[in-house]
Amino acid sequence: VVAGSKTKFILAGSIRNQSNANRVVPNVRVSLRDKANQPLWGRDYPVAVELKAGEVYPFRITNVETVFAGNVTSIVVDMGHSLQLLVR
Repeated sequence: VVAGSKTKFILAGSIRNQSNANRVVPNVRVSLRDKANQPLWGRDYPVAVELKAGEVYPFRITNVETVFAGNVTSIVVDMGHSLQLLVR
């Protein structure tokens, strides 16, 4: 979204529990990447919400740094616990 002369990223989506058991949504990590796939900006968001089978958790992230907007070629959304995200 471009508001006046400033770019604003709004990342929205949903996470669905497709299993037959309750599952806890772990941390969600968002990173903005350049054409060499190098991270320009990133942030982890703790979720820790338990979803029943088939239930959906909507997310909307609006506090994304936009200083790098002209260099962003991809946005990566990843999920995992702290250690899992650390090794990826």
